[in-house]
Amino acid sequence: MATRERQLGDRAEDFVFSLLIKNGYTILSRNYLVFGFGELDIVCCKNRTVYVFEVKCRSKKNVDDFGMTSIFSRSKIHKVRKTAEIFCSRRGLSGFSILLYGALVIHNQKEELLTVSFLPLE
Repeated sequence: MATRERQLGDRAEDFVFSLLIKNGYTILSRNYLVFGFGELDIVCCKNRTVYVFEVKCRSKKNVDDFGMTSIFSRSKIHKVRKTAEIFCSRRGLSGFSILLYGALVIHNQKEELLTVSFLPLE
C-alpha cells in the first residue's frame, strides 16, 4: 500500500504529465530507472530536444522564498544528467539536446493540487 506522500507525489506526476501532453510534448518514459544512477520522473521530446522533468510536490506552507533551488542539490542534478545521458544513449537519441527541469507542484492543506512551476535545473 502506498503511503499518503507517495500517492500525492504520483498525483503530482500525473498532473505534470497531462500538462506536458497538452503542450505538445511526446512522452518517451515515466519513472525510468538506471540501477546505480537514479530515476527520471518524466522524459519527453519536442523539436529534437529531450526534456527531463523531476517532479516535486510541496505544501503551500512549506515552500520557501528560494523555491526549487533549495530542493535540488548539485549532486542530485548531476545524477539526473548522467541518467538522462544513459537514457538517450540506450534509445538512440545521442544527437538530441538534453534539458533538465524541475517541476514544483504546490498543494493546499486539503492536498488539492494548485499550481506547477517549471525551473531549469542547469
